[in-house]
Amino acid sequence: MKYIKKLILEDINPYNKYLDKIREEQLRFFESLKTFKDIKKSDAHKIIDMLGYEGYNDEEDAIDDLKDKIKEWKKLNDPCILYRIVSSETIDDINKEEPGEHWTMYDWNLDGDLINSIDDDTWEDNPLFVIEAKVPLSEIDIKQTIIQNLSFPNEHEINVKEKGRNVEIIKIYELE
Repeated sequence: MKYIKKLILEDINPYNKYLDKIREEQLRFFESLKTFKDIKKSDAHKIIDMLGYEGYNDEEDAIDDLKDKIKEWKKLNDPCILYRIVSSETIDDINKEEPGEHWTMYDWNLDGDLINSIDDDTWEDNPLFVIEAKVPLSEIDIKQTIIQNLSFPNEHEINVKEKGRNVEIIKIYELE
């Protein structure tokens, strides 16, 4: 028993070292992705193997959808226009210095389905506003965007770094 405890706790097990090597390879892969253009269509399988496909019924649907999203993400202009829904008593109360990290690239996605998918109790008490912003592609968190889209594919989410500190707000208006 002492040997097994040492094997597990001291991480001398060859399988654990193998897992560490895999984790390092995965980390290198994601660190290599500086823009969406760095993702090859063939990387969809690798990404699904690494991150799973929680928001999908099966792996094939996830791979097909991820390939389609990668294709769309690669078309984004620099800077791109993104949209975010926030709840606030007034427009003036919205944090414009850090407007947030969860955005979408589609204004048609700002509907009841998106609102219902975001479980936020405060939204019942305050009006909803849309923030439209110019976002440099360098401010998009590629890995987190992929993770969110695999978990919540219908949200079409784009994740922005640093809570959106480096976005340029174009306008804010109340969601009808």
